[in-house]
Amino acid sequence: MAVTISGDTGISAVQAGAVESGDLPAGSVIQVVQGTNTNRNLSTTSTSFVNTGLNLSITPISTTSKIYFILSTTLNAQTVGNFVDLSIFRSIDGGSEINLADSSPQDSFSGAAHFSVNADLHYPATINHLDSPNTALTTNYIVKFKSRGGGSVRFNPEGFLTTFILMEIAG
Repeated sequence: MAVTISGDTGISAVQAGAVESGDLPAGSVIQVVQGTNTNRNLSTTSTSFVNTGLNLSITPISTTSKIYFILSTTLNAQTVGNFVDLSIFRSIDGGSEINLADSSPQDSFSGAAHFSVNADLHYPATINHLDSPNTALTTNYIVKFKSRGGGSVRFNPEGFLTTFILMEIAG
């Protein structure tokens, strides 16, 4: 349905469907993808990152788009004096996985590494990050965790709801 605006506005008609996602201003949300996980007691003693099975894919409309992601989960370091690290990896069009963490040498996102002062404590963990993949190809984001010291650690230890959201932001 066409809308006609009279006056000195310079707009004579707006047609339904005439606004394309490429017409949105920078900072606009273009698309949203969400995944959840209620698997419980995923455990490891590995000091290398282990896939949690929570993976999301998004195909940006433009190479200038940003991907804002939010992950909310629970972690558990079962061994006193051990760390559990959590991170997000990115793979573009099936290519190699790159750790997007911003803190070295632990390779875990700030606020997503937890130290156990008592055995079997549960820690909420949230990651918020704005990524610039610089591609319009399918981009996969993979949630992984590890034990920093080799003791037993768990991802989503009691089967709480883990939420992972990807938002494409116009660049």
